[in-house]
Amino acid sequence: WLPKDQMLQRCDEALSQHPDLQPAYLIKAWVYVQTEQNDKAIEQYRLAIDHVTPPDANQISTLWGNIGDLYHLDKKDDEAYECYEKSLKYNQNNYMVLNNYAYYLSEAQRDLSRAESMALKVIQKYPDNPTYLDTYAWILYLEGSYVLADFYQQKAIDCVGTEDEGQSTLYDHFGDIKVKNNDIKAAVELWKKALQCTDCKDPEAIKKKISSAETLGF
Repeated sequence: WLPKDQMLQRCDEALSQHPDLQPAYLIKAWVYVQTEQNDKAIEQYRLAIDHVTPPDANQISTLWGNIGDLYHLDKKDDEAYECYEKSLKYNQNNYMVLNNYAYYLSEAQRDLSRAESMALKVIQKYPDNPTYLDTYAWILYLEGSYVLADFYQQKAIDCVGTEDEGQSTLYDHFGDIKVKNNDIKAAVELWKKALQCTDCKDPEAIKKKISSAETLGF
């Protein structure tokens, strides 16, 4: 691989001669994502969409999904949702977009009924994917369906592989679900597992939950 600045230069040189060379826009977008220049990456993805030839609905759906993810990273949720809607118009079975859209709606606690429908569609297609199962279980939790949430989160944990990312979130969520099912002891053990995961993003928040439970004698 060339250094990133040289990759951008090569792409610009190619595009000056062939402005319809779609892979060059995708390479530039990748470079900007890697260097956390999301606005520039979004611009390149939009240009890539303009130069999809021949028309490819699946590719356009993927690109709109990529743009939506970048908007979400920048905390521009309304723009992200708009892009996910465009993505699903091109491919209503873009399961990664369905999952991300559903989870981000759940984070904002917006339109949970639709989020649940999207997440259910995903796990019907991928019933053994722990990330997708976690999304569905978490939405059920937010809707107050604690017993069902427990069932699906247990299934998510059972499907976790040794190399899967996001294990800390799965255990953290399961702890919260266990609390609602009046099993505080299990919740504490799950939160402790979440702390032990290498991908734990907010250990202090989890430690506070453990401390609060232990103060109550659990």
